[in-house]
Amino acid sequence: MAPVKLDFHPEAIIVEKVVFAGDVKIGKGTVVHPAVEIKATNGNIIIGDYNNIEEKTLIENLSTETMIIGNGNTFEVGCTFKGRKMGEQNILSVNSYIGEGVTISDMCSIGMACRVIGEQELLPSTVVFGENNERRIQLDKPQTTTEILEFLTKILPKYQKLMKTD
Repeated sequence: MAPVKLDFHPEAIIVEKVVFAGDVKIGKGTVVHPAVEIKATNGNIIIGDYNNIEEKTLIENLSTETMIIGNGNTFEVGCTFKGRKMGEQNILSVNSYIGEGVTISDMCSIGMACRVIGEQELLPSTVVFGENNERRIQLDKPQTTTEILEFLTKILPKYQKLMKTD
């Protein structure tokens, strides 16, 4: 496993029970829950501001290129992201899977247990849903992460030990 080089903003909330590997940078206001794995196995990972990364999420970069995750994304419980890049305000629902070679633009929603694999880019506002991974374009903008992140910033430190910046 790659040695850990972790750089996170002082206003990020990261619990101690997170597994890191490789070179990982995490932005302001991002919340990382327990039992998350963020592995920069072959290339670096840069995670932007105000993301919500829930329990048992796996984010892994198997490419040698830097994986960039934008701002305001939600990674729900048990999802996996091994894609190339992710824009802003996306939702990966419970147990969803994004494979290598996938680029997610902005305001996309991946449904519960849906899979997106192979070399492809999801257009803005794409919704992947159902057991056949059907697709459509959503007309409504997704909710922002602001309210939930404000709540988590207050509650998590009461019940979890947090990592501290150096």
